[in-house]
Amino acid sequence: MPGRRHEHHVTVTVRLTPNGGRDAIDGIEADASGERHLKVRVRAVPEKGQANKALVALLAKTAGVAKSAVSLVSGETQRKKILRIEGDPEEIMKRLGL
Repeated sequence: MPGRRHEHHVTVTVRLTPNGGRDAIDGIEADASGERHLKVRVRAVPEKGQANKALVALLAKTAGVAKSAVSLVSGETQRKKILRIEGDPEEIMKRLGL
């Protein structure tokens, strides 16, 4: 499962494709080791944190929370990232399709 519920937030593992032509969540996928992640693409280029900002904005909008409620926990410069989304875990998981 790419998302984990906690008491007041959710952590989500994402594989980000920058410069992907559109901003979209393309579902759940497993990597070679069997670890599942949310597959996300954004139009933004991977320069000066632009793709990360676009990812935060897309997840916030989809989860129905403010951008300030979404933070990057790890993977600043990698394609695989872990994000923390503050809010009602049940609602966030439902909106993200997890």
